[in-house]
Amino acid sequence: MSPFIEQRISKYGKIFRSQLPGRRVIISGDVELNRIVLQNTGQKFKNDWPRNIAGLFGKYNIALLEGEAHRVNRSLYVGFLNIERMRGGLLREVDRQASLILDSWKENSLVYFKKETRKIFRACLSTKSVVFISQAGQYLQFAFNTALKFVMNCDANNPEVDQLRGEYINVSKGLGSLPLKFPGTTYRKALQSRSNVLKYINQKVKERQQQINEGCEGNADDFMSFLLNKNALSEEEIVELLFGLLFVAHDTLSTVIPLAIYFLEGCQRAVDQLRVINETLRLGNFVNYIPRKVAKTIQFKGYDIPSGYTVLTAVAAVHMDPSLFDDPQCFNPWRWQIDSSSPARINNIMLFGGGQRLCPGMDLSKLELSVFIHHLVLAYVWETEEPDPPMALPLIHFARGLPMKIRPYNPSVV
Repeated sequence: MSPFIEQRISKYGKIFRSQLPGRRVIISGDVELNRIVLQNTGQKFKNDWPRNIAGLFGKYNIALLEGEAHRVNRSLYVGFLNIERMRGGLLREVDRQASLILDSWKENSLVYFKKETRKIFRACLSTKSVVFISQAGQYLQFAFNTALKFVMNCDANNPEVDQLRGEYINVSKGLGSLPLKFPGTTYRKALQSRSNVLKYINQKVKERQQQINEGCEGNADDFMSFLLNKNALSEEEIVELLFGLLFVAHDTLSTVIPLAIYFLEGCQRAVDQLRVINETLRLGNFVNYIPRKVAKTIQFKGYDIPSGYTVLTAVAAVHMDPSLFDDPQCFNPWRWQIDSSSPARINNIMLFGGGQRLCPGMDLSKLELSVFIHHLVLAYVWETEEPDPPMALPLIHFARGLPMKIRPYNPSVV
């Protein structure tokens, strides 16, 4: 939780009014109000994402759409990410990608992943059976390669993949920047990278459509083929939908995985996988807030919340609320045990939104995190090389790239 939110909640309570550039806002760390806001978007509340995010997401992104358009596009994601596909091809691909990444660590006696590049690693010869890892490279690589495979059936060995990954990184950086389009600004670079990605995806869509027309598509069970078989969609819509899923699928996971490893250091064999995921999501807070504009004035606990204001549902404030989570600053996966006396409840985890706008990729994110951690804890033990706590700038970030010493797991030693 940011010091700004924490200090004002301490001074004014969980609901308070503030002023942001060009916006009158009400910031809420109240779990009940946040739930009302998230479950009533489209009725009493409307989307109100900042211009920089709206410009990078695109007009067909389900986070920005309202009403019937949102329902239709969201149903496409839900239809593709169904239980059968998750248990079948998606699970196999996630498992394969996780194995590839972790097995690559065994091939080198010493590896260091430069955080500046976020993707390129340098292998150095050493007699020590230790691997140095940085979250910026390998976690992002796992997340991106997995997403690219089930979204567009692209192989990670394709030389274009590294460049595409770099473009998505630039787009991610733009989410936390001012919407200034001057040459050299972070936002201008993000917009250019978005344009480059759309051109790449558009070319792949044309190639796949030609394969379908010629009857040589093969057996690709990816999101691209799924959308192309929906005759009602325009080419522009298909490209934007592919861009959106690829972005969310890799950006979320590349943040959550290093957080899980950071929090799990020293107790990775003592916890149940699902509880680890819930606790990582609670403490991770990779979504700082979800903004909604008040369409109709409402009353809540004696407060008048007037029409025209923006309500910022402060997700981190809920996750760090001591009335909802005992000792909220502590990483405690056991709070999620069914027989625990802890007040922790899964419906108080709000990272994925709520109501009819609940993120359709929520279960996929949990699946990928589960598989990666499963392989990791069976194969390795690790410890931090130097202190590197996560920071929100405004998105979760490790200043040094989370350097870790990691070695193969030996049951007779650990």
